[in-house]
Amino acid sequence: MDVSSQDGSQPLKSIKQEAFTDYLIARMSQRKAYKKAYPNQKSKDSVVDTKSSELCSRVKVIARIAYKRALLEHEARKEVKYTRSKAIKEYEEARALAIECKQAGACSTAIAGKVALCGLAVKEQENPVDRKPLTRAELESALADLDAIEKEANIIQIQVNARTGA
Repeated sequence: MDVSSQDGSQPLKSIKQEAFTDYLIARMSQRKAYKKAYPNQKSKDSVVDTKSSELCSRVKVIARIAYKRALLEHEARKEVKYTRSKAIKEYEEARALAIECKQAGACSTAIAGKVALCGLAVKEQENPVDRKPLTRAELESALADLDAIEKEANIIQIQVNARTGA
């Protein structure tokens, strides 16, 4: 017997069995997957349950399901890596643009973003009870600072998007 037929890398010979494995991978129950893969079979649920259970116990079907799940996990990991590396690259572009435009705050924000994305940021926890309340003037000043930072970040994002064509 061919080894590849048992490692699950080759499609099953029956299109209906292949469809059955696809529906199981899509998180359908065995019964629903069987009924969808074999729509012309008008059997009682107990018969469908028996047939789907028998199908699920076949070595080739088990191997095919395991292979497809492994492929999905691999693709998901690749996507996460791509997204993370792309975000790091964009932070680096924003940092470079901020340096070029002599925007220290924006540069610091880009560095902080990269640090957080890489899991290097560690914030010291403080007990909220130990904080003294802000005065109205302090609160308004802090909100104005946040507005200015947000505007600066938006400008840098627009510039980065223009450069990268995003």
